[in-house]
Amino acid sequence: MSSLKQVQDLEKQLVQAKQHINQLRSMLQERGATDLDVKAPPAPLLNLPEIGPNTERRHTPPTLEDFDHVRKRLRTIGRGIFKPPPPYRQQRPQASYSLPSPSLPPKHVADRLISQYHGAVHVYAPLLHWPTFVDEYETLYRAGTFHGIRHIWVPLFFSILACGTLETQDSFPGSARPETEGTSYVETCIQSLDLWTDELTIDHARTALLLSIFFMELNLKSAAWIWLGSAIRISQDVGLHYDSGPWPIVEAEVRRRVWWSIYNWDRLVSLEVGRPLLIDDDDCEVGWPTPVDDRYIQPNGIVMPPDGQSPPNGLIAVIPVVRFISQLKRTLKARVVAPATLDTYDAYFQSIMLSYPEPYQITSGAPLDPRLLCAATTLQVARFFLYRHNLSPACRRTFRAEYAVALVCVCAMSAVGDLRRANVACGRNLAFFLEQLIDRVHRGEGNPQQLLADEEMLAYASGDMQGCPESSWAWTGSETGTKLNSTPLHPPSDITQPQLNGDPTAGTYPHRAPLRMGSPSETDSK
Repeated sequence: MSSLKQVQDLEKQLVQAKQHINQLRSMLQERGATDLDVKAPPAPLLNLPEIGPNTERRHTPPTLEDFDHVRKRLRTIGRGIFKPPPPYRQQRPQASYSLPSPSLPPKHVADRLISQYHGAVHVYAPLLHWPTFVDEYETLYRAGTFHGIRHIWVPLFFSILACGTLETQDSFPGSARPETEGTSYVETCIQSLDLWTDELTIDHARTALLLSIFFMELNLKSAAWIWLGSAIRISQDVGLHYDSGPWPIVEAEVRRRVWWSIYNWDRLVSLEVGRPLLIDDDDCEVGWPTPVDDRYIQPNGIVMPPDGQSPPNGLIAVIPVVRFISQLKRTLKARVVAPATLDTYDAYFQSIMLSYPEPYQITSGAPLDPRLLCAATTLQVARFFLYRHNLSPACRRTFRAEYAVALVCVCAMSAVGDLRRANVACGRNLAFFLEQLIDRVHRGEGNPQQLLADEEMLAYASGDMQGCPESSWAWTGSETGTKLNSTPLHPPSDITQPQLNGDPTAGTYPHRAPLRMGSPSETDSK
């Protein structure tokens, strides 16, 4: 094992050396120099974070002895003015649910949805301590009513059921459409939420995040963006964005898991929809979660399983990727990403891949649990967005001729099929692109040189890149404002409608957000 560790360390050092060399080459290329110019101002280097956890911690104030009476007076005289910081904040008893009790779904239906949620969402966004949640869930069904349950637990429960419908595979005649069923649960969830409360808890953050995930899966991106913002603000209000405490062992670990789940979702959604990041890294200081199954997190301590017996952890696999997205978004503000910069990123991506457990590595032959595909492909999604940026008229034509890679994307799109309703719309996009391509071939304008110079075809190929404010280029010169609004509206895409109305092309929505970000709608773009 020691020799293997030495080899891995040397490989990482080699990757870092190549990264530094590529950065120096990029500096020379940007200045147009063929040798070092000592008088030229230095070009900024890519600020890529370390792969592993950051062990540095901010300095905390010293403990003051015999200060309890001062703290007590501060709580008293500060009432109505300020709240103590989260770890020292006394929570009022949570209100019990007193509204008319919503109908409980049949137990066998709830069992199915809870199981699907656990296999689809919890595997890479472990928001709940699963044994605790299961106990509360069973208690609910034994009572048969929500009365007496914590008020916030009710919307949390229905948000979990809603996300469980995203993975349903029921397709027999007469079965409820997943998005219709899920939308009903979301309506109950939102109706149950107390939006006026000033006593926010971690359950409020969980609920808001799950609503964002659900809306994102239905391609309702504005709604998803709003609820993501709520999840972030709530998590900051309850102090999830920095390690504090001391907290009880289970609570401390769950707080880290909830924070990193929200952080990951902020980065992934921001990258996909092309909107600003909502979390500033400088404001955060949270240790990484412990990569163990929930059953090992116990009140008396976290029990580490024997070496080799811990299952791959989807949350831990995603964290190293999302931590460099802030730098990636800065890179994507340039008109063109230079080849040397691409090489630097590729070396960095390789170092991340080397840090992964074997099932996640591209070259590994070890079997990968399909439920972990989302986490395993997140790195490739980031690479996709980086390279896709050069699919524009500003980039050299030779950089845009990635035909073999485009076919791989189309194959992935074909494999998804109608399991994702978004993929049906992407298929129409691809069919239109091919019609235009065939038409040009028939007109004698379809040779590679002509196509590379055809900006109209490039716009069609770029797909949903044209829906991103940071990367779109086809809209410049279009009417805007009142002039644009005076023209007839195109009918809204049926992909944004939660009600399917019996559409035979409708399928289910497997929860694979990072995979979707780099697939259907963007595979067309090649």
